Amino acid sequence: MTQIRKPEDCVRCGKCLTHCPTYRFFLREDFSPRGRNVLLSQGLAGEGLSYCLLCGRCERVCPLKVSFPKGYLQSLVKEKGQNSFLPALKDLLFWKDFTQKDEAFSPDERVFSSKEGEFYLYLSCGLKHLYPKALVNFSALLKREGLKVHVPQANCCGILYLSLKDFGRLKEFAQNNLLAFSGEKPILTFCATCLWMFREVYPLLSNDFRSLAERTYFVLDFLVSHFKINVEIEGFGKVLFHKPCHLVGEGLANIDLTLSNLGLNNKIKDFCCGSGKVDLRLKGFQREYRRAWLRELSSIDVLATACTGCFYNFSTLLKAPPLVKHWLEVIKLKQHG
Repeated sequence: MTQIRKPEDCVRCGKCLTHCPTYRFFLREDFSPRGRNVLLSQGLAGEGLSYCLLCGRCERVCPLKVSFPKGYLQSLVKEKGQNSFLPALKDLLFWKDFTQKDEAFSPDERVFSSKEGEFYLYLSCGLKHLYPKALVNFSALLKREGLKVHVPQANCCGILYLSLKDFGRLKEFAQNNLLAFSGEKPILTFCATCLWMFREVYPLLSNDFRSLAERTYFVLDFLVSHFKINVEIEGFGKVLFHKPCHLVGEGLANIDLTLSNLGLNNKIKDFCCGSGKVDLRLKGFQREYRRAWLRELSSIDVLATACTGCFYNFSTLLKAPPLVKHWLEVIKLKQHG
């Protein structure tokens, strides 16, 4: 987890403005990181606070590394916001879509074990229901290396409860995951937002989660750093790899080096999907915001991303082509030589 600079540390230089998706779209100061820092530091309410996408793009360019999302989340944790109608809203708006999808890949018990393994695999909601075929290439690599991965029974990372400010329920999910991933083994996730939740958000809830945060890795980063592999892209036509916001940032994934090592950095576009947050969806923000990135997708056959929220957002906002895939559904992992 990276250090949190206070909102009052903001010097109002404005370097963040053109990088903030909501400011670029609404052109309102209270929808910018600079304006939000003023509101937060003075204890004021404002619509712009809840419209923050938590993408962290402001922190990337801030000379002082002031992060409004982290400061905002820290303030919400202190308030311990809860809302009793959230479980019903969750089922209605989000998980219902997931659970209606058929799984396309049955894990090989010789490779994926519920009891043992050299490292943990976090079987996230997206991996189970949206892009389970991403496990195929991963499974093939494990078989070649003679490895077994431990897949415990775990909860959702809790991102929906975070976006709806139910921190009581979020902490319950986080504690269950802490128990599921006990010990010191590395934890691999296929989802950028799950990575961000484990590494950046959970430690805001309690120092008990710091060890869990330090052991969590994005799967491709881990594979490239531990195995001699390269990649092939076959049979998908023209592929654009979308870089999710939560894969970028100090303390998260070393994704730029990984992509460079794999020769994929010239096939990547870094843009915000507009967030999969439920409250923004209710306001119609994502459907309007998609105009900001549709131009990136001309003549593309496949849009590959590495985040469940982005995958869900793209899938609901786009009509094929392009097809929406996970990175590991598109690339084939191969050993050097």
